[in-house]
Amino acid sequence: MKTNDLIRNISYVLGCDERRSLLNMNRYCIQTASEKRLSQCHNIIKRFAIRLQTRYLYFKLSLYSFYLWIDSWFTSRSSSSSLIC
Repeated sequence: MKTNDLIRNISYVLGCDERRSLLNMNRYCIQTASEKRLSQCHNIIKRFAIRLQTRYLYFKLSLYSFYLWIDSWFTSRSSSSSLIC
């Protein structure tokens, strides 16, 4: 099976949002790839660049997570207001 299919199935079984599960998987992928690159690199400037790139990727994921939170908040408010009418 593909990774997306596994994540989708786990999210369905646990009853959580699929997008959030993918975010967590991406965090672990970034961490693992960064650790591997750091272990193979011995140049201090390149190690700094790897760390900087890792922080930037985490920042982008945090922004996307914030977007999902805002999106879910507006979606829940619009669906609750439509139930009142």
